[in-house]
Amino acid sequence: MFARAQSAELVRTFQNFESAKAAHKTADALKYADQAIRLTEASADKQNLIELLGNVGDYAVQVGEDAQAAAFYARALDLQSAQLGAEHPDLVPLLTAMADLAIKDKRYPDAEALLLRIASIERAAF
Repeated sequence: MFARAQSAELVRTFQNFESAKAAHKTADALKYADQAIRLTEASADKQNLIELLGNVGDYAVQVGEDAQAAAFYARALDLQSAQLGAEHPDLVPLLTAMADLAIKDKRYPDAEALLLRIASIERAAF
């Protein structure tokens, strides 16, 4: 019963997140995103949590909340690296998003390190 209630709460939270995004209420949308992240953490569904963190990071970039986006991406990367290993090709999309953000924010040494890591992963994979 608790899992169903939690699941219903998660659905409501996602609906509120999408509604706030559509209404261009950034602060509300990010508040609902944080709630969705907490609920997803409680469900112990790591893959959904990784995807949610990446998606919320993408939204944060779109609305100019770069610091929050970087935190969401870093958290998703840590979780995914722990699951797959530090050099897995599935890490490339998150690493690319992080590199793009670093370039946007003119953190060129960070961007370079991320791009070199991407190149290393891709070289090993192909």
